[in-house]
Amino acid sequence: MGKVEDRIMKWGETAGMGDASLKAILRNLFNKEKLNAVEIAKKFRCSPPTIRYWLKKYGFIETRPTFEEYLTENGFASAGEFFRHPKNRSKKFRELSHETGYCYLTLSKAYKKFLKEEGFSKKGLS
Repeated sequence: MGKVEDRIMKWGETAGMGDASLKAILRNLFNKEKLNAVEIAKKFRCSPPTIRYWLKKYGFIETRPTFEEYLTENGFASAGEFFRHPKNRSKKFRELSHETGYCYLTLSKAYKKFLKEEGFSKKGLS
């Protein structure tokens, strides 16, 4: 087992779950305590995609919505609106990744697409 798995198993022991399996611990956090992948990841100091991998592997979740679907579900008309929003404007991709559950690469691609749509190129304004 890796470091994250060890932290989860140790937490399970201290939470009174005895020698519960990784699957049982994640089931408890996801289904009973209603924590999402981002909240579980914060609890164990790992990335949301790591937790999402296990949640998918154990059949607790299906494929996640695209970033565009996430934007719509959270009231943003476009990636530009998301990146311009006051609470997101000064944040780094790593912070946004932990908050949204989307990886750095996904956010970076969306940001580059937004810049291109706004008329920016690698050399500045086009």
